[in-house]
Amino acid sequence: MPGPNTRWLTLPSVPSSGGGSSSSALSAITAAVATNSIAWNGNIPQEWSLDTNTNNTIMFAATETTPSTGGTSSSGVPNQVMWRLGTLPTSTMSPLSVYSRGLHVFNASATTQQILAGKVNDGGTPAYSFTNSTSTGLAWDSTELILLNAGTTVFQADGTRVILRPGAAATPSGQAR
Repeated sequence: MPGPNTRWLTLPSVPSSGGGSSSSALSAITAAVATNSIAWNGNIPQEWSLDTNTNNTIMFAATETTPSTGGTSSSGVPNQVMWRLGTLPTSTMSPLSVYSRGLHVFNASATTQQILAGKVNDGGTPAYSFTNSTSTGLAWDSTELILLNAGTTVFQADGTRVILRPGAAATPSGQAR
């Protein structure tokens, strides 16, 4: 359901298969009644921009109309997903790259099954952290993997050594040391 800040976009005129052109408001699109796909051949990138100055604005939202049922997974990979991005086997394109405030946060590798963080440690801010403790998590400083707890380095590892910072961790009483 559109929110109070919804502004409908109108798609620009594009050549139709009959040689003319057509345009449609996004609000005029009707619900699908069968599986469909859109194939754009050629180098025709699409970019949508949103200018917002109100709180609680979501540019795109996708949700179910009713709960899905019957979902399973194969080797931990779910067979029902809300959003799937993919590329062909010989593609050089990454299916996903995320930026925040103009800075690269992470992307899916274009050549391997990896998620690549775009940030190195900048003095206590880990690339991977938690919403309730953004200074706790994992970082990389170009030579070492670092585990931070509340901005303090508690563990470092590189190709030849592992360092556990004194006082950063304790063995529970009764546990083997």
